[in-house]
Amino acid sequence: MPKSDRTLNIFSSAFFMSFSFHPIGMHYMSLIALVPILRLLNKSNDLKYFASTGYIYGLFFYSLSIFWLNYNEGTSQFISFITFTASVLYLSLFPMLIFLIFGIISKKIEKRFLFLPLIWVSIEYCNSLGQLGFPWFVIGAAMSSEYFPMQISEYTGVYGVSFWIILSNILFYLVIKKMSMKLATSTFIVLLSPFIIGLGIHAKSFDYGSKLKVGIVQPDISQSIKWNKFRKNEIEEKLLSLTRNLFDRGAEIVFLPESSIPGIVISGRTNSTINKLTNLIPNDELIVAGAMYRDNGKYYNSAIVIDSSGIADISSKLQLVPIAERVPLSNYFPILANMNIGAGNFEPGDSIKILNYKDISFGAMICFESIFSSLSSEFVNEKADFLVYLVNDGWYEKSPEPMQHFNHSIIRAIETRRNVLRVTNRGISAVINEYGQVEEILDEYVDGTILATVSPITYKTFYSKFGNLFAKFCMLFTFVMVFISIKRR
Repeated sequence: MPKSDRTLNIFSSAFFMSFSFHPIGMHYMSLIALVPILRLLNKSNDLKYFASTGYIYGLFFYSLSIFWLNYNEGTSQFISFITFTASVLYLSLFPMLIFLIFGIISKKIEKRFLFLPLIWVSIEYCNSLGQLGFPWFVIGAAMSSEYFPMQISEYTGVYGVSFWIILSNILFYLVIKKMSMKLATSTFIVLLSPFIIGLGIHAKSFDYGSKLKVGIVQPDISQSIKWNKFRKNEIEEKLLSLTRNLFDRGAEIVFLPESSIPGIVISGRTNSTINKLTNLIPNDELIVAGAMYRDNGKYYNSAIVIDSSGIADISSKLQLVPIAERVPLSNYFPILANMNIGAGNFEPGDSIKILNYKDISFGAMICFESIFSSLSSEFVNEKADFLVYLVNDGWYEKSPEPMQHFNHSIIRAIETRRNVLRVTNRGISAVINEYGQVEEILDEYVDGTILATVSPITYKTFYSKFGNLFAKFCMLFTFVMVFISIKRR
């Protein structure tokens, strides 16, 4: 195949797959987006060809999908571009690995395309691990707005949806290639199955605990003024006014977004904003606010619990954003800790911290952590009755980033069958029920509040109990097939 045709096929797949993640209603494109690239993979047995095809696909896909990294409000244009370029070059290694493994296995195995979903899920799962984990573009997340298919996530996690999407692409390709009625029927069954299964799962009901009135504050504060010390009073007054409004309407807990407290909260020192918030709290109600927190010279991105006597508890972010919040490997090479690209070099929290109000427990996670399915399930296993994500998506204004990020919260609600509160600075704030339905929402670039009722749930899903068992099975099977294929060679 001429190089120009090859490039066009790769670009076509990357283009349609990337746009299935953009909030423009093209998510169904994910079911057929890979057909052009599958056509390429069927024309060669050269491992270099497979690897280069995967890497070029990754370069196109990630360039089109995370272009918004170029517009980080928290750093210079030059640093934003370097971050974007490095991210694209690194993340493209994962599709390269997918197609390389596919090439290794397919040398000796007939009906080789049926192994691709297993390989794809395996590598997606690997991309969620470690300090450089970035499961933002797990393909299953593209279908987050499709209510019934997503319900299978209660058992398989989002990776089960990824498996379905890749299998659908393969079947569509084979139907086009062979024009077989039998294959067309199989494709129809595969496409329909998650809808039918999801319909059955949807019928499930849950036992609920005592209902809780919660308030969400969305202050809509631009990054250009957020850290301006001359605007501190203005920011403070907005937070106080919105919080007071929610307590007046009967909220028992009011949640403020990530880093909403102006400046840095220092352990052992008084903080004027926290003192003013403390004075707003009636009786035994609570405020949970995101803050930059310093303790013993170390900085944390934290959720601070405030009651009528002051700071009552602190839960710090465990999974930090690579480079922006923590330079990878800086714990092994201290010189790296002096680098400041983006927000700074924070310390991760020590362990999962469950917060409590009366007899109700909840997990508070910070921003980036919401894309890690296993982390939310760990909070549930520690007896969190509902989940809260404190977020600031104001770094990337006028881009697909806020909606891409929001979609993960829907999936976490289904995987864990927990009510999810998403509390953001500039949007999208929302209340999502245990079925993944958005009950209340505040759109981007508006200030306002949400007063809602949360229903605590103690039921543990298969996914919460066993985690990414499905993805680990795919990884084990892939490892075995690679071992067999290499041994045969």
